[in-house]
Amino acid sequence: GIKRFDRFAFAQGYEYGPGHLWTKRINGHTRVGIDDIAIKIIGRILDIRPLRPGAHGEFGAISAVVKGLEGKIALLTFPFAGTIKTVNPLLSSDPAIPLKDPYLRGWIYDIQPDPGVNQGHNRYIGKEAESWFMNEIKNLANIGSGGQDTAWTPDSALPGEEWKKIAKQFLFPKKTGLG
Repeated sequence: GIKRFDRFAFAQGYEYGPGHLWTKRINGHTRVGIDDIAIKIIGRILDIRPLRPGAHGEFGAISAVVKGLEGKIALLTFPFAGTIKTVNPLLSSDPAIPLKDPYLRGWIYDIQPDPGVNQGHNRYIGKEAESWFMNEIKNLANIGSGGQDTAWTPDSALPGEEWKKIAKQFLFPKKTGLG
């Protein structure tokens, strides 16, 4: 099911973590998409260019480039080491599909984890995922304006420098002690 926290949608049963990618295990591979926090930060998506099937990456390596309005660029990264198996075919005709349906039809790619890789590394699931997600919303609300109430909201336009600050903190994964 989908829960709402403030203006953000959260899908239960998915794994969440650094870079605001969600993952969901399906028949031996893992589906990867952008969570609703990242969607709201990026705003209107004009183009998504994931790496092609067969591309391999380590945790944190670039897996896709997302272009938004006003030249805003977000880099999506591998949530763990693996090889891209398939790319969502809907992205070529409708790159904004993640904005419309981030957790079902709006997935970006499927990845086959490297053998022996702990897929849960740097990922949260269940109640931990909900707590992490809500904490990220609070952190987002405190960005800009020194943490005052006039901080950015998903409904407002974001100037370039503020966007870069938010993108750096929320869209680029940091290696953590999770897992």
